[in-house]
Amino acid sequence: LEDTATNHDALCAFILGYITAEVQTLSVMASRRSSSNPLLALVLDGLQLPFRFEPPKASFIHYISANVGLIGLQVTAEIANPLPQVIVLGAMDLSIREKTTRGMDIFHLKGNETTGLGGQELQPGNSKLHLSLSTMDANLKDLFLVGRLIKDAVDGSV
Repeated sequence: LEDTATNHDALCAFILGYITAEVQTLSVMASRRSSSNPLLALVLDGLQLPFRFEPPKASFIHYISANVGLIGLQVTAEIANPLPQVIVLGAMDLSIREKTTRGMDIFHLKGNETTGLGGQELQPGNSKLHLSLSTMDANLKDLFLVGRLIKDAVDGSV
């Protein structure tokens, strides 16, 4: 896969589909240059073959550890990058939620250079992502949420 101006949107959609393990229809297009064998090159020339691609389900976040203090939170996460190239985190949104992806937002970060999220690189394989969060940026207006977070912290399950 090569990222070019003409296929950038399709490549981004493919990567997002890969991450979410969605079944995607892909087309393989062959030409005479697809084989160095002259006979096979004739057979392959103009061949277009659609197929359904389903990536394996994978866990991209291996673990998260956090040190919680009164004024801040230091977070380290080990993230899997299944691609054979470096992923540079840029303009992205990151929500840290209570217990599940559908839980209440505790932090919502806009990823850029100033938050410490943007510019970090995820190497192929496993990489560590580091975040420094201020408790002043936390969404702690809901007292029931604060109570649950304190209970979870006491139980060691934040």
